[in-house]
Amino acid sequence: MEEIKLKIHSESSEDISREEMRWNSKNSDLLLQWSETCCNSSAAHKKKAGKFKTMFSVFGLPAVLIPLTIGILQPYMKNYDLLISLLMVLSSCFSAVTTFFDFGRKRSKHLDAETKYGELYLKIQTILAIPKRNRNAADVTITECLFTLNGINGSSPPL
Repeated sequence: MEEIKLKIHSESSEDISREEMRWNSKNSDLLLQWSETCCNSSAAHKKKAGKFKTMFSVFGLPAVLIPLTIGILQPYMKNYDLLISLLMVLSSCFSAVTTFFDFGRKRSKHLDAETKYGELYLKIQTILAIPKRNRNAADVTITECLFTLNGINGSSPPL
């Protein structure tokens, strides 16, 4: 995801008597837009994590079950050495795919991203639910949300 940039207009470097930026519809719309982005990203990462869970199961379970089954049935399979060898090679291939692509780690990263986007979504929704007169200054809140969103975008795995 690309980094979001914020245009800051500073009139003076000495802002000792600085007034807080007031909330208006433009500020609220910006946060609402970021909130929707977070909601969509959270859903996309959840979907991607589900795909990696499926891949982990498809390739991980046979890698465990084939040798287990062969170990249990080996006393009864004396004349099937070729079949046992082929099944062990197949099991090795499943293990190699699971290890090489590391579906479990990828799933975990997408679940972390889903959680972080979801938390920021809820934070923004909570901010927007508070009456404007009771909110923190708009510039402070927007900057904080911007830094959080950029941090999540930078640390999230690609979709």
